[in-house]
Amino acid sequence: MKLELPRNIRFDKVSRPGTLKVGYLQPHTSPRDEAAVLADPLDLWGIAWILGNDAPERIIDVRPPRGLSLARRRSLVLRLALLQECVAGFEFLLDGTTDYLRETTEIRGDIRSGLLFTYDRSNVHRGDSSAKPTTESKFASWIVEHGRKFLLAAFPHRLVKQFPANVFKTSLAERNRATSKLFIDLLGADKEGRLSVVRLNPAGPLTMNSFALGLDCAVFCREFRTHLRRNWFPEATSERIALYLISDGFNQGLVPPDGEWLNVLAATVGASEWLDVIGVHIDSASYPHSLAERIVFPVAAPAVVLPASVPPAAVPPAAAQ
Repeated sequence: MKLELPRNIRFDKVSRPGTLKVGYLQPHTSPRDEAAVLADPLDLWGIAWILGNDAPERIIDVRPPRGLSLARRRSLVLRLALLQECVAGFEFLLDGTTDYLRETTEIRGDIRSGLLFTYDRSNVHRGDSSAKPTTESKFASWIVEHGRKFLLAAFPHRLVKQFPANVFKTSLAERNRATSKLFIDLLGADKEGRLSVVRLNPAGPLTMNSFALGLDCAVFCREFRTHLRRNWFPEATSERIALYLISDGFNQGLVPPDGEWLNVLAATVGASEWLDVIGVHIDSASYPHSLAERIVFPVAAPAVVLPASVPPAAVPPAAAQ
């Protein structure tokens, strides 16, 4: 079955040998429709195209639309730096160069200096309430209530719903937003002590956009890990970050349509020294009495069954000579 690609992305592999250039056919025309256009993340779809077509290209040149807001550009830059670090065998470019790596270093320097900052307990209530989702997932509430039972007791600690993963520059005001608006469905420490982003998409297949937003949230947690531990999650003792993608289904770019739940894009991205990506399939029909679940990636390697050793008494005399 052929990979179904977004209609608004152009995959160009003829401009430069070994390079796949990805861009939008119809870029946004105003800030209002920027989010809708960016809902098909160029970087992740570039990887999916190469893996799905078994193509030889290993350089992905992301060409975002002109006029991209500075806040969304910062989020894209940080995610590309994550992919460059985590995805072995691929090289990522932004508008034909690796200058985004220098931008990443500058952003991290601004975070360390305090020029870029996020909420703490004293000011989190001052966030832009209009940006927060108006409806709360019933499944998020169920997982919070039954966290000690869900997914083999994966979440024994407190989980915070709709955590604001927003970054500002110089002052906490909407006009000073430094990255894309983000709210994490659930955030807390799992039983491994990893600060864990839980991304929920129970009403249908988990899309590339949801995966991209999950990665953006994971980046936020990495950059502000010390701050988040000190203010909210002291039980997050691990240096690793976990991204749980929980859904009734998964986009075929994440999981190929061959009837098997396999490591493809998520496993490729999750091969990192600091990030673990876990895909969880839930049966929403079992709600509210339960929420049946199973991990679909990473797929555990099959157990190797070693043959039992033959007792000495069972060795034929001829063989023993």
